[in-house]
Amino acid sequence: MSCKPQHLHSDNSDATEPKIVFACKSNTCRSQIAEGFANLWLEEKKNVSVPIKRQITVVSVALDEASLFTDKTGQENLARVRKYVKAAAIEIMLNFGVDIQNYTPKAIAEILPIDENKCNRSTEEVDKDIHTLVILCSCGEELKRKLIRRARNVVEWNIDAPTTCFKAGERNAYHRVGLEIKNEVELLMQRISGDVY
Repeated sequence: MSCKPQHLHSDNSDATEPKIVFACKSNTCRSQIAEGFANLWLEEKKNVSVPIKRQITVVSVALDEASLFTDKTGQENLARVRKYVKAAAIEIMLNFGVDIQNYTPKAIAEILPIDENKCNRSTEEVDKDIHTLVILCSCGEELKRKLIRRARNVVEWNIDAPTTCFKAGERNAYHRVGLEIKNEVELLMQRISGDVY
């Protein structure tokens, strides 16, 4: 099933749109898998005409913007080329019936512009424009702090990096991590749905 970014729409245009943000180091694997499963969950609810109060938006981002790019040496200069979602992540998601082939790694500023003036204010004064921030790794401390200040809820999942586990000899690392993320996403979405239905 192709899982394009999904939104559950509401008839209430005045309602604030809850954002669920999945974040990991490079946004090329774990957070993309989580976004795919969350979009699948929303698509399934949409298909059964679940009545809701507000729209939910799901996105994923990189905590380390520099890790979004790889340097490619050309004939005349060095070019920064945006990385792709890892092929192993795409493959394992297809095994779960979710197509994330068209997903791309994203920087925080591309989808959630960071206003430095807001970040310098006290926590009470910062607009909480993220309903739930899910952090899937322990990196990107500076950007993580900025996102946490904007989130009403913060969840940290200590999810292994499947590439590291695979290189260490765990042959089913992507499947194990994918299944772990799937289970976490389903629990999260069920809990969050109670806030917005």
